[in-house]
Parts: sequence; structure tokens; C-alpha cells
Amino acid sequence: MGIITLISVQQARIGHKFIFYNELPECVECNLKTVCSDNLIKGRLYQVVKILSKKHACKILETEMAVVEVEYPPIEALIDTRKVFEGAIIVFEPIEEELPEELEKYREPPGLKKGDKCKIIQVIEHPATIKQNFKLCQLELVPPISGK
Repeated sequence: MGIITLISVQQARIGHKFIFYNELPECVECNLKTVCSDNLIKGRLYQVVKILSKKHACKILETEMAVVEVEYPPIEALIDTRKVFEGAIIVFEPIEEELPEELEKYREPPGLKKGDKCKIIQVIEHPATIKQNFKLCQLELVPPISGK
């Protein structure tokens, strides 16, 4: 089951990805805060998986907001070869050695933080990882048990 939240109707489309950065100070007083921003964790990547029929007006952003269901999408990252086994649960540690330029974006991809618990769902064959001490993997974030 996903997470219910609000996003602008312009962003409300299946597959849309976004990172939740933070709520605005004005949001503290809003009666929609509990469903809009309280369900999200700062710095996490989310993907819209379902659009519900309900809509709300956001007085702060002056736009119409759609009620959506979101989930953590898979994230591609470089993982130390010694930890790479499909299905393994690992603690994410960014690769610290020098990387080819085309792999730099996988060192610490948006939505993933050092210390995150992740499941390796797929090992991706990437030419730049041949003869390296790391592999490009598709990771699924193992959600924390509680809160932000």
C-alpha cells in the first residue's frame, strides 16, 4: 500500500516522480497538512502510482491539489561488489573511489542517503563497471518503521 498525499493537479499523473524537500512555513496552520506533507519524508523520492478523484484548493500555493497515492520508486546506485546479491538487504554507502564521469550520478542519487536500508532488486550491466569494485544496482528503499 502506498502513501496518500496531495500534489498539484499539473503534477498528478501516473509515473510522475518528485522529491519532497519541505513544507512551507505557512503550511503549519493548514487543515490539510496531515495528508499533504505530514505523510512525506524530507529528501525522499516518490512516484505517483494512483490518482484519486478528490481535489482540494491550496490557499498557500493558490492552486488545485489532487489526492494521489505515491510509493518509493526503484533507485539506481553504485554498490560495492562484495555486497551485490539480488534480493539482499543492504545499508547504502556511497562509493568513495574515483568514478568514470558517466557513473558519477549513481554515487549518491537523489532520494537515497548514506545509511538507508535498501533491497537490491536488480544488478544492471553497465559497460563502465567492468573490472571495477562496484556494480550498478536497482535498489528499493526499505521504508523506516516510523516517521520522519
